[in-house]
Amino acid sequence: MNILIFSDLHGRIPLMFRLIYEFQKQRDIVVDWILVCGDLGIWPDINRLDHSTRKYARNHPEELGFQVFHPFPEPCSQSEQDRMYRDLYDSNALLKQRMLQQKREQKVVDAVRDSVKAKIVFVGGNHEDYQYLESLCGRDTAASLIPVEKQCQINWLPAGSVLRLKKLAITGISGIDPEGTSRNTEKYHSGALIHEDSILDVMLQGDEHPIDILLTHDSVPDAIRPGSGSKNLSELLQTLLPSYHFFGHYHSRRETFDYHDLPTRGVHLNKLAFSKEGRLREHVMGFLQWSGRSGHEFHFVKDAWLSRVREDNWWKGIR
Repeated sequence: MNILIFSDLHGRIPLMFRLIYEFQKQRDIVVDWILVCGDLGIWPDINRLDHSTRKYARNHPEELGFQVFHPFPEPCSQSEQDRMYRDLYDSNALLKQRMLQQKREQKVVDAVRDSVKAKIVFVGGNHEDYQYLESLCGRDTAASLIPVEKQCQINWLPAGSVLRLKKLAITGISGIDPEGTSRNTEKYHSGALIHEDSILDVMLQGDEHPIDILLTHDSVPDAIRPGSGSKNLSELLQTLLPSYHFFGHYHSRRETFDYHDLPTRGVHLNKLAFSKEGRLREHVMGFLQWSGRSGHEFHFVKDAWLSRVREDNWWKGIR
C-alpha cells in the first residue's frame, strides 16, 4: 500500500489535493490512503469558528478550505452563508480575497478529484468543529470511519476505532492533552482534549489485535518542545508497540526518530503551509510504503517539483 501522511492543514485541504495529484503524476504511482494527524480544519459552519481560527481566517482565507466541500446536512442557506462571510470579513477587500480564494480552491478540487481517489483518514486536532463531528457519530459507518462530507472521501477516525486493512491496522487519538500544554484548555471543546477514557478505549483495541500505526495530534512529552506533550500517549505507545507513531501540532521541522526501548518510529509532520518567502515548508508530506510488519519504508517527500509549488501559483497549471 502507498500511503501519504500530512498534518496541520488548518483548512488547506485543496492544497493537499493538489500535492497528492502532483505526487501521483510525477512518480507515476497511485496513492491508496491518506492520513492526517489533526487540525485538518473541519469548519462547516463559520459561526462556530474558534477564536484562533477566526482570527487567522481574516488574513489567511485558506483557513476555510473545507467550505468547498459539502457537509451533511448543509449548515445553512447560501444567503445565510453570505451574511456570515460579511460578518467575518468586515471590509470588501477581505471579503473579495476570500471569494477569490474559494474559487481557486473549488477549481483545484474539481480538477483533481477524479484522479485523487484515496480515502482521507484523520484524527482531530485542537482546531476542529467537534460539535459537528460528534453529531455525525450516529450515522451508519463502514470500517469504523465517520465520513464528514457527502462524497465520503474525508473520514474521521474516532478514539477506540481501528481501521483494518489487509496487512495494516491503524488507530488514533484526537486532540491535545490538557496536562501537557501551557494553553488555556477551557477555551476548547471537550472533544479537542485527550481524556483517560479515550486512552483506555484504544488500549483495549490493542489488547485484541496488533496495531501498526498510531495516529495522534499531540506528541509524547518533550518529543518536539521541552515541557509539552502527553504522558498518556507515552503509556499508550508502551501498550500498543506500533511500528509508527505519526503526529503533528508543533508546526516545526524534525527528522524521524526512534523511541527508547520501543520498536516504534516517531514521525512529526510539519504544518502544511507556505513560508514567508512563499515556498512550501519542509517535511509537510510523508510517504509510507507498506507490505507488512516486516516490509515497510517511510521517508519525507523532498522531490524537486515541490519547490515549484508556491503560494502564488499552487492552483495553476493543472492538466
